[in-house]
Amino acid sequence: MNSIFLWPIISILVLPIGWLEYKLLQKSRWGVLLGILNLVVLYGPWIIVVYCSFNQPNISLTTVIGFGMVIIALILWRKATPLLFKARGQVMTVPKNLVAEGPYRWTRHPLYVGHVLLISGGMLASGALEIFLETPILWIIAAIASKYEEKTRLEPLFGETFRQYQAQIPFLLPFWAWAIWGIIYLAVAIRLFLF
Repeated sequence: MNSIFLWPIISILVLPIGWLEYKLLQKSRWGVLLGILNLVVLYGPWIIVVYCSFNQPNISLTTVIGFGMVIIALILWRKATPLLFKARGQVMTVPKNLVAEGPYRWTRHPLYVGHVLLISGGMLASGALEIFLETPILWIIAAIASKYEEKTRLEPLFGETFRQYQAQIPFLLPFWAWAIWGIIYLAVAIRLFLF
């Protein structure tokens, strides 16, 4: 079995590690080290596989779409992460104000969306189309983690301000992005089952 097929399984570990990071950050700054571990160990292989997939003689449409998803994920992280670090108390998980700018204007959880897009894009770019069909599991895990964060941290801290923000901003993806995701997913399923 190609080791590339183990990466989606390993990549799911980012959420429990993120939860542990959150718990550690409540007590000390040691949780930051887990964030670095997430970046290097869990995301690094996907970035490498995407880079290597462009050295293939024939680049497929799924490789290009997967690469695009990885780029979107990296842009989301690049734009969202500094906003979190600028918010006072955010690193210690007790933010003083709600972050609602940058990518947070389009999704309440751009870091979780970036996680799913990076892994899914890596699957497409590397040609692991069978595993790509399992990505709804990643969306479910991201949704559970996001809801947990909203219920246990954001809503208790910001109350009505958060509820107003919640009413205006999509949970994970806006409708048009779900439609694009659905088209890509359906196209991959058709390609696998009909060709």
